[in-house]
Amino acid sequence: MHIMMSFWIGLTFIVVCLSMSYGEDWQRNEVIRLVEAMNKKNTHCLERKDEERRKRLGVCVTGQLSRLELESKIRRLISLNSEAYEIDMVFVLGTNTHFVNGETDAGGRAEWSAELIRKAVRHWAPRVARVVVDAGPQLERPYIELSYLQASDKPWLGKARIESHVRQWWSLLRCWKHFIHLACKRQAPYQTFVKLRDDAFLLAPIILKNMNIQDLIVLPECGNFAGYNDKWAFLDATLGRAYFAMPVFEYYTNYSSLNMHKGNPENLLKRVLIKHQAPVSAVSVDILPILTSRFRTNEISGQTFPQNITPASCFLFDQLKLGKEPHCWPSDCDRRRAIYCDRCTVKRQEWLRDHFLERDSEFNSEQKAATCTAECRHRPISITSFASFASISK
Repeated sequence: MHIMMSFWIGLTFIVVCLSMSYGEDWQRNEVIRLVEAMNKKNTHCLERKDEERRKRLGVCVTGQLSRLELESKIRRLISLNSEAYEIDMVFVLGTNTHFVNGETDAGGRAEWSAELIRKAVRHWAPRVARVVVDAGPQLERPYIELSYLQASDKPWLGKARIESHVRQWWSLLRCWKHFIHLACKRQAPYQTFVKLRDDAFLLAPIILKNMNIQDLIVLPECGNFAGYNDKWAFLDATLGRAYFAMPVFEYYTNYSSLNMHKGNPENLLKRVLIKHQAPVSAVSVDILPILTSRFRTNEISGQTFPQNITPASCFLFDQLKLGKEPHCWPSDCDRRRAIYCDRCTVKRQEWLRDHFLERDSEFNSEQKAATCTAECRHRPISITSFASFASISK
């Protein structure tokens, strides 16, 4: 107990001290120190053994407390894999309620707390082994690499966007530190890691035993912005260091070696994974049925758990941002109906009007439902099965 308490106090102290630093040296030195320390532990704690024992899965959820969608993650991933895997869940979530990107800022807010997250996980997936909620302070003034800022693909958002990116990479490193700590404590390595963004909504069940991800990082194909989509990933645990620890390490210590031509997280992730020779497979939403979502305005309150912890979300955000590229939208009728109809009821019009300037005002909810039904009736498309994942990922 005392060791665990010292661990959390130490981690919080590090982040608070870094947040007070105005220069890059303190942050860079701390990144180097943390990565080197974790590399030493990684050697024995995450080394795979030949013992016949239950497989272990580590799930990392990053982002913001106020935007966390949890129910679909638990019901369609965690609970369905809890018999085959011993699962640890790590949440590294900030506490701010405003987002740099206006589209990202749309929608309602969740009223989560660390206690409520643990309670929700235990309610929906009682077999989860450990739940870690790291909602401590994030860097107040992250170091900004001038070359990255100058290469930004959204310069109008200024340095605030770059600071947000750096915090994202720190969050990944914090996940990695928690995973190593848990592996050392249990003296049992992980076989698989999953990384999900706070607002990731799972449209359908994902059964890991049906997925061949040995020696592979599986990422979404759409929304790559000239790099690798960083919203979610399913990866072999041997590639965990490259995915979780190296983005922030390379940014602080070897940025010029990445030869970045576009300043965004997707491009940096791609450069980092290529540099560290991590095999990647980018797949369609039919293979990984996940989309980002937004809460409907003023309809969310964590205090009403469990009856109303995650009311309906809407998905128009993705359509506006990503367009109607085939690989960005599911071909299966039920999944399309879930996106366009079932989860966005009467109040959808108010949400659209408030946040998207009536761009979809020609449809009311009844018309939208009819459109979905007609589309499914006239365009039956069979979904790619998970059984074919191995052939697609190679």
